[in-house]
Amino acid sequence: MICALLLSSLEYLLFMPEDLLVFILSVVIAALVKTMPVAHEKINSRFPWIKKIHPNDATKTMNPLRVWGKFKGKRNSASGKLNRTKEVHEAARTGDAVKLMSVLKQMNADERIVVVETKSTASSLMGGNLEATPLTSAAENGHLYCVKVLLRYKADIESRARFSAGISDEINFTFSPLFVAAANGHANVLSFLVKHGADVNSVRSNDDCTPLMAATMNGLVNIVTILAKHGANMDLQDKQGNTALHYAVLHNSLKIAHILLAYGARQSYNNQHLTPLLLASNLSKISVVEERAKELTPLSFLVPL
Repeated sequence: MICALLLSSLEYLLFMPEDLLVFILSVVIAALVKTMPVAHEKINSRFPWIKKIHPNDATKTMNPLRVWGKFKGKRNSASGKLNRTKEVHEAARTGDAVKLMSVLKQMNADERIVVVETKSTASSLMGGNLEATPLTSAAENGHLYCVKVLLRYKADIESRARFSAGISDEINFTFSPLFVAAANGHANVLSFLVKHGADVNSVRSNDDCTPLMAATMNGLVNIVTILAKHGANMDLQDKQGNTALHYAVLHNSLKIAHILLAYGARQSYNNQHLTPLLLASNLSKISVVEERAKELTPLSFLVPL
């Protein structure tokens, strides 16, 4: 009865620092076992973590210093893994490829797999918060050498990051490393990801925007060119029915429109039943209309190709 009462009381001493509480508990249990051997089985059943320390030797099991050392070792191991995960994310975000390589080399293969796929939340260049793997963080910030290191250690090239913003996270969508590299104009990162098999048509989840559309909206001629050369679909439509060519018109980018048309972009209808050319006409984008009209017969621009 006394033993049970004492053990129950110790469980509720939550105001004590955890380390001190575990140490006191181990000392008390060791003393109890030495004076009351019959309590050994009850103690092990109530505190199974103690038995795991040395299950075949009661003396070693109940040695308070052994209990303390084992507990501290487990805590330090868990703390070390957490710190290394933070270091990997921070190095990828800031572009410290040397530190990133160093930290990853200290881990075994299983640890690395877990760490490179662990998502961490941080502020995004787009505003709001980004919950992402180290690879997406490196791609967003244009850190090519960090991207190379992470892919060398088998990071998932299609891992989806989640962006959220607003009071109730009403703005919420996911995207791939390639998408964010394209949207932010990081041509070297984009080219490297494409070379290693990243999907050039991976869409943003909330509106089906493609990397090509994002680059077009941001006026990134070099990014549009890279995507076009590597087989980006010119005619994919987002949830509004718009193609990249529609966005070239909306953003008055004649140069990008030229590139898209050169790679076979079609005159598709959007949800408002407007082709890119009709949209240009409605918005008085005279330069686009005139340029396209040169290539067409008098009435053919009204009909999708």
